[in-house]
Amino acid sequence: MATAAPRRRTPAALKRYNEKRRFDVTSEPRGEAAARSQGDAFVVQQHDATRMHYDFRLELDGVLLSWAVPKGPSLSPDDKRLAVQTEDHPIAYRNFEGNIPHGEYGGGPVIVWDRGRWKPEGDARAALKKGHLTFSLDGEKLKGRYSLVRTRTGSGAGPKQGPKSQWLLFKRSDEYVRSGPAAEITQREPNSVISGRTVKQVGEALSGKRRTTAASVPTRTAKAKAPTKAAAKQAGKASKLPSLSSIEPQLATLVDRPPSTGRWVYEIKYDGYRMLARLDRGKVQLRSRNQLDWTRTFPGIAAALSKLDVASAILDGEVCYVTADGRSSFQDLQRVLPRGGGEIRADQQKQLVFYVFDVLHHDGVDVRDEPLVDRKLRLKILLGKKPPWPLVYSDHIEGDGDTVLTQACASGLEGLIAKRRDAAYHSGRSADWLKLKCHRRQEFVIVGYTASQARTGFRSLLLGVREAKALRYCGKVGTGFDQALLEDIGARLQKLVTDEPAVSDPPRMRGVIWVKPQLVCEVEYTEVTRDGALRHPSFQGLREDKPARQVKREKAVPVAAIEKEEDMHATASEAGKPRRTKVEASPDRPRKQSSARSGDVVEIGGVRISHADRVMDEASGVTKRELAEYHELVGPLLLPYARKRPIALVRCPQGDAQQCFFQKHKLPGLGDEVKKARIAGNEVIYVESQRGILELVQFNAIEIHGWGATMDAPDKPDWIVIDLDPDTALEFSDVVEAALEVRDNLDRIGLASFVKTTGGKGLHVVVPLEPHAGWDSVKGFAQAIASAMAEQQPDRYVANMSKAKRKGRIFIDYLRNGQGATAVLPYSPRARPGATIAMPVEWKDIRRIDPKEFTVRSAERWLKKRKRDPWAELLTTRQRLPDLD
Repeated sequence: MATAAPRRRTPAALKRYNEKRRFDVTSEPRGEAAARSQGDAFVVQQHDATRMHYDFRLELDGVLLSWAVPKGPSLSPDDKRLAVQTEDHPIAYRNFEGNIPHGEYGGGPVIVWDRGRWKPEGDARAALKKGHLTFSLDGEKLKGRYSLVRTRTGSGAGPKQGPKSQWLLFKRSDEYVRSGPAAEITQREPNSVISGRTVKQVGEALSGKRRTTAASVPTRTAKAKAPTKAAAKQAGKASKLPSLSSIEPQLATLVDRPPSTGRWVYEIKYDGYRMLARLDRGKVQLRSRNQLDWTRTFPGIAAALSKLDVASAILDGEVCYVTADGRSSFQDLQRVLPRGGGEIRADQQKQLVFYVFDVLHHDGVDVRDEPLVDRKLRLKILLGKKPPWPLVYSDHIEGDGDTVLTQACASGLEGLIAKRRDAAYHSGRSADWLKLKCHRRQEFVIVGYTASQARTGFRSLLLGVREAKALRYCGKVGTGFDQALLEDIGARLQKLVTDEPAVSDPPRMRGVIWVKPQLVCEVEYTEVTRDGALRHPSFQGLREDKPARQVKREKAVPVAAIEKEEDMHATASEAGKPRRTKVEASPDRPRKQSSARSGDVVEIGGVRISHADRVMDEASGVTKRELAEYHELVGPLLLPYARKRPIALVRCPQGDAQQCFFQKHKLPGLGDEVKKARIAGNEVIYVESQRGILELVQFNAIEIHGWGATMDAPDKPDWIVIDLDPDTALEFSDVVEAALEVRDNLDRIGLASFVKTTGGKGLHVVVPLEPHAGWDSVKGFAQAIASAMAEQQPDRYVANMSKAKRKGRIFIDYLRNGQGATAVLPYSPRARPGATIAMPVEWKDIRRIDPKEFTVRSAERWLKKRKRDPWAELLTTRQRLPDLD
C-alpha cells in the first residue's frame, strides 16, 4: 500500500463503537485491537436498519474506516453518492453477516455485499485529512478507481474527521465504468458474496422464530436495566469459551421415516468419528464423544482449523475418510487409524475430511440458542468461501424428506439427519435432530469372543447392548475382518479377559472367552430376530470415539409421534401456554409443506422451479433460476444432441457444487418428461423435449453427459469423442495445438471432425458417424488414434490414464467410447467455478478463444455474436470408420 508507516493502534480508536453496543445481546464482534495494522481489506455491507443503506469500509491503521451510503455504490461517474462517515469498526467486522437484534443500535439484517482489497493513490492519511481520497478497488463486484470527497466536516480532527462528516462516493473513469441500468450494480447483484443470500432472506431467517424485538430487549434509553437472561439467550450471549469436557454434543433420534410436517432441513449422515473442535487464538483441540483427545492423531485438520480467521470458536462436525468416489468409509477410517494412538501417516491424511455442520460458540458469544439456520449461516461465514482443506462446510437440503432420502440411499450414502430449521442446539438426544438410515447398523459392546483354530485372533465376537439398566446378549459377528483387524482386536481382547460374563443373559455356548465390556464396535445387519439376535451381521469397525456405557439398543421411533407432539406444541403456543420445545409451526404453510419459500418458486418453460434463488455456483453467484433461464435460451441448440440419447447427470442438491454426485438412474422426484428404459439389462434415462431438460434443472442437475449412441441404435455409436485432458501445468494453447493435430490426422483418413470446449482447459474432438460399427470397433479405433500419437510424440502425449505418467503431457482419453461411458454434451453447463459451458466452436476460431468466456451468464451475448452454429453439419454428416489395416 502506497502510504505512510502505520500508526500505533489504541483501544480508544474503537471506544465509540463499543459504547454503542451491548455484546451480551448482539452477536457483532467486540471492538478489540487488531492483530495487524497494515491490512488492505475493504468491505461493503448492505444493512437494513431504520433505513436500507450500504456500509462502505476501508481498512487503515488496524480499524475499518466506515461510511454509510444510502443508495450504495454505482458504476457510473455521473452518480455522486452521499456517504456519511460513521464510527470506526473492528477488523473482525468485515466478515459479519447476520441479524442485529431489533431495539439495539443498528438493529436489522446485515450481509457482506462485496469484499476485496483496496489501494490508495498516494498517502491515504494525508488524502483523508485533505478530504479527497482516490483509490482502486479489487473486489468480487466493485473494481477500478473510486473517489471519496468530503463536502461537510463532522466532529473530530485529523484524517478521520470524526463521525457525521459528509462525503461523496463516486466512480472514476476506467474500463469498469457502466451507464444506465448496468451501472446499478446493487440492483443487478443483490446477493451476499459469502452466503449467496439477499439481505431480505437473512432478515426472514428470524421471522416466525425467536426474533428479538424492542419489547423483549430493553432499548438504549433504559440504561438502568440490564438485559434479561431471556433476551441474552435469544441473541447470543457473551461468555467465556467453555472447555470441551463441559459440552455434550447433540444427538439424533432414530425414526422410522422422514417427517411430513414441520420445518425440516436435511444433511448427509456421515460415516466417521463425531468430533468437537475448540479454537482459542490459534490453539486447537479435537475431542470425541468419549472425551478422548484426537488433536495429535489428525494434525492436518488441526492445522486447517488454526488458519480460520476467528479468535475463538467451538465447532461440531465429523471426521471422515473419503474414498475416490466421494463417499465416507468408516472401515477405511478404522484401517488408517494408528494402533495405540499417535499420528496418522501423511499419505493417509490426504483422504481425511472434517465435515463441519454446526457452531456452538463464536468469538466470545454462546450461539447455541440461535436457530439452526442462523447458526449455519454464521458457520458458513466463519469458514469462508474456500475453507482451508480438509475442512468442508456441510450444507443442507430442503425438500420432501422421502424424495431426499431415496436419492441419498440410491447414491450409496449411509442416510440423512433431519434437523428442525428453527431449533436451538441441545446437548444429548432430542427430537430436533432425526436419524434416517439407509441400512441397519448400530454400535454394540464386545462382551466376549470365541477362539479359532483356522485363523489368528478369534473366530467371532459376542455382542451386547444395553436395555434398561442391563447389558443383554444380542448375538455374534464373524465376518468383516481382515488379518490386521483380527490380530489387533485379538490382542486387545486378551488384556480384557474376565471370568464372569458382563451380560445378564449369557448364551449357553462352548468355548466362549468373556471380556470386560470396554470395546465398542459397529455392526451392519439385515434384521433383529424375535429373541433379539442379529441376522447376517457384518463387522464395520471399532468405535473408539464412543463410550461403552452409552451404547443402547436403537429402536426407530414412529415419526408420527414426533409430528403429533409438534402439533400439540403449536396449539399450546396459540393458546398462550409455554412451549416445551423451541419449535414453532409456520402459520402460513399447510402441513403438507412445500420446501420453497414464497417468492422462491418460478415457472420457466412450463416447469415449476423451486428454490429458484439457490446459488448453484458460488464463484459467479449463478442461481438455479439463471440455470433454468439458460436452458430455456439454448434448449433448441442442446436438444438435438440430447434427444433420445442415454444421459447421466452431475447433480448438486445443495447448490454451489460442494457435494455433487453422478447419477444415471431415474429417482423419485424427476418429472414425467425424463424417461427411463433398459439397455443390456441396465436402466438408463433420456429426454425427448426441452421441458425434459428443464425438469433436470429442477432436480438440481448442472451437468448433462451423453452416451455415444441413441436409444434408436444403442449398440451402434453415432459419434466418437476424443478427450484431450492436459496436465495442470500446461497452457490451453498446448491443448489447442493437440486438437488441431488430431483433426489433421483424421482428415488424412477421410474423417470430418468438430471441436468443443469442456468448460476447463480441455477440448473434445468429436467425429460424427453413421451408426453401423459396434462399440468394440469404435473404441478400438479411438484407442488406435490415441496410441499412435502417444508413440510418435511421447514427450507431448500419453494414452495411459495414470496420473503419474501425465506430468507435462496431454492425456488422449479414448475411454469415453465404450458402451455406458459418457461425455459432457455440447452446451451443457459445468459444475465448476464460474459456471462455464461445454461450447461448440469453429476450427478456424480455436486459437482465438478463451474457454472461460463461455458461461451461463454470458450465453445471450455469445449467441448474438455468433453468425452460425459451428456444429450445424455434425448430425447430418454421414461417414463410416475407415479400415486402418
